[in-house]
Amino acid sequence: MSSSGAHVNAARYRLVDLLSIAYMGVVGAAVLVERDHIDGWGLPAAIHIGFVALAFALIHLAARYPAQKALGIARVFYPGAAFLLGYGELDRLHALIFDHDWATSYLVRADVAIFGTHPTVWVQQWYGSWADELISLCYLSYYVLGLSICVPWIARGHKEQVFAAGAIAALTYYINYTLFYVMPAQGPRFLPELANLHTTQFHGPAFATLCRDLMGDAGAVKGGCFPSSHVSGAVAWSLACMRYGWPTQTRIISVLSVGLTIGTVYLGYHHGVDPLGGLIMGVLGYGLSVWWLKARDEDPPPCPAWDEGRERVSERRPRHSDEFPIAAE
Repeated sequence: MSSSGAHVNAARYRLVDLLSIAYMGVVGAAVLVERDHIDGWGLPAAIHIGFVALAFALIHLAARYPAQKALGIARVFYPGAAFLLGYGELDRLHALIFDHDWATSYLVRADVAIFGTHPTVWVQQWYGSWADELISLCYLSYYVLGLSICVPWIARGHKEQVFAAGAIAALTYYINYTLFYVMPAQGPRFLPELANLHTTQFHGPAFATLCRDLMGDAGAVKGGCFPSSHVSGAVAWSLACMRYGWPTQTRIISVLSVGLTIGTVYLGYHHGVDPLGGLIMGVLGYGLSVWWLKARDEDPPPCPAWDEGRERVSERRPRHSDEFPIAAE
């Protein structure tokens, strides 16, 4: 027992921690190296350095003060900030390696070669129907997909499953984001030759309007195109939920993910080949993550049935030193 009365445990770095710290650290270092070619480089550099410092602090503080529930929850969910930052900063950083979006023309030609047309132009024939609202709802669900999986788990005391699912999502996202830098490309609505072919817009009273307000007419960011990280992330989360979660939860997440995948093209934000690449990326990310989790002994059993209660969790798997108490013990 320390002089402050806090019980000191050894901090444990999970796979999701190592992946998040490594990705944010490497991209932050790259920003510093290429700062002469990045407008306003100071802000992203500071964000990345701050994230790494905060991650180390949270991991160690949560281990030092295990009774602090809020601190423990922040320690579990902080990698989500890297998922959002890694995508949101593409507008500023997508030319980190190449000074032009060289992959765009290849994606456009691939669409025509595979589908015989530009898919985002072809789907306009269904705009104005009920599909606009339904697909927009599925697309927007992406931004709460991870939370809708992990929050119920953590509420029931299934922290190991949250760590594992986070690692699956993290590896998938970070490989996908890296490919954005290696193969920078713009979405179809950013291209004048395709944008001019879009003679109408999807619309609706609620979700379609919200989707356009949040994403804009062309998409949220430039440069984040192939493979679709929305699709790869949705696949990774769905497979993680299938592995660790409850059947009903998995069915709901899977249905939303299918609609989301269709929405990437239907709403005009992605070329037709982008979600195909996202599907492959999601499956590969899941497979590699599970192999790595097993190698590190971080692959837990599925969450017990909802009505088994939280008490059964502690009987099935011992607590690790950095776990915070979910329920009174």
